[in-house]
Amino acid sequence: MRGTPRRGHEDQRRRPRIELDRIVSLPHTRPTREESVIRGEIVRIDENFGNVWTNIPSELLTGLPQQGERVTIELRDASGTTLELPYCKTFGQVEKASRCCT
Repeated sequence: MRGTPRRGHEDQRRRPRIELDRIVSLPHTRPTREESVIRGEIVRIDENFGNVWTNIPSELLTGLPQQGERVTIELRDASGTTLELPYCKTFGQVEKASRCCT
């Protein structure tokens, strides 16, 4: 039909306009490494499987840690949680429902 938006293309006139001066930038911390300490941010939590993704690239892990070694993870939030987990290449290297750092 003439005048009907194609599927997947909403009519641009229906969307509210957002003024550029109303857009807010959120703080972003770049991951860092100082000797054996690596700092980064959690960027995604997969609630279905309990996985947590960070912004730490694999390049920062070069030489640290070795497979099977335990790593300490400190959460800098209100909980102050500290976890000690084995470093693994795959989830299959730990028992089902066990935690690991990959």
